[in-house]
Amino acid sequence: MLVLCVQLYRWTLSPLKTFLFGPFSRCRFDPSCSQYALDALGAHGPFRGTLLSLGRICRCHPWGGCGADPVPPAALDQPCHTFQMEPSDSRVSRQTPARRNPSPVQF
Repeated sequence: MLVLCVQLYRWTLSPLKTFLFGPFSRCRFDPSCSQYALDALGAHGPFRGTLLSLGRICRCHPWGGCGADPVPPAALDQPCHTFQMEPSDSRVSRQTPARRNPSPVQF
């Protein structure tokens, strides 16, 4: 759904922006903000990809930077949008453990 929104922007609003404002409406970064959003969504999933894309759009202002700004790589040691549960062991008893006698107090 998010990818469709970015594609819709690329097909409709981006050409209209170029028509209205001319060559000054081009993206200051490489890759463009819409391509950055597609790359971020693909690499980091919907939540983190959206946050990265919004951060990139917020950096696009007259006093902001320009030039190469690639999507940061996803952490390889932590999956970004998978949830892992520990396997349950059905052989484990649900009974409360037996109480031990308290040890004698030593002085």
